[in-house]
Amino acid sequence: MSDTTPDPPVGPDIAQSGPDSSGLVTPRARSKHASSKPGHSAGTPKSHPSVWRPIFLAAYRNSGNMRAAQQACGTPRDTIKHNIDRDPAFAAKVEEAYEESCDAIEAEIRRRAFAGSDRLLEFMAKAAMPAKYGDRVKVDIAEHTRKLALEAGLSPEETEEAVIEAQAILRERREENRRKV
Repeated sequence: MSDTTPDPPVGPDIAQSGPDSSGLVTPRARSKHASSKPGHSAGTPKSHPSVWRPIFLAAYRNSGNMRAAQQACGTPRDTIKHNIDRDPAFAAKVEEAYEESCDAIEAEIRRRAFAGSDRLLEFMAKAAMPAKYGDRVKVDIAEHTRKLALEAGLSPEETEEAVIEAQAILRERREENRRKV
């Protein structure tokens, strides 16, 4: 005998995305029935942002890993991303938690470096004092480009265009590397 009773509703349908009556951002409800996503049961107290956000932030602060924090709070990644995208205050707290995680990593690196890791100490010196301890490779891109252009038989105008293009590419790559750090 099969049960034909529909799933019970899990709460009022949310008509629009955005802050709810408590000021917290909630995602648009997909249906009036419980979510089928693993780790998420809509309508339970744990699904409310006031419950999962502090758990998520603490786990993210401790791990620096979005997936580990998402699993710790039992909230789907898309719900977390939705809240980050829609709530600037929450987004700032997430960024702060990540920075605190990075600070913890840096503190551990320092501890290990001063406890006897010459290699870690070397990396720290390079990062803190690059003019003195950093790797130095200076290449005059214009000079090398002109030399290659002349060897290839380019005209003086084509050579200068090649120099300008090489310098632009180098600036773009430097900017990309700065953004990665």
